Amino acid sequence: MSIDKPSMTDMVFIDSDESLAEVKFKGQWRFFYDVDTMFLLDYPAYDSEYVPTPGGWRDGILIVSEDNAERWMAALAGEVTPDQIAQTYWRDTLERVKLTFVIDFDEKLWVGQGWHNDQSAFQDYQPQGWLTDEDDVANYLPLEIKELWT
Repeated sequence: MSIDKPSMTDMVFIDSDESLAEVKFKGQWRFFYDVDTMFLLDYPAYDSEYVPTPGGWRDGILIVSEDNAERWMAALAGEVTPDQIAQTYWRDTLERVKLTFVIDFDEKLWVGQGWHNDQSAFQDYQPQGWLTDEDDVANYLPLEIKELWT
């Protein structure tokens, strides 16, 4: 039995310095990719010297909340659909992209796994009142989302 490789036109490539996050907002799960620090919801806790500019990096958003989450998601580098997950690879490899972050606005839950920046405790850079952890992100996903990686 042979397994067909996806055609190059079906494949989605993500740069090796970017991560994939599963974001739940208003009951809907979506996949986004960008550099790790874009997924820090309380950016001033990470970099207190950053001065935001409207329309600039992170669209000027310092602390992501339910009120500005849609604007923040629009500022991320890109989005992939669940149908594209099986064909999403790290650029210049045939290694499928793995999920690095789960961000659940409905439950105020942020989980990271295996980020590759400077190994800072990224769970410490989330808004007050959020549950945060470094853990296997699969433990926080519904079965239909977990199955996208099988």
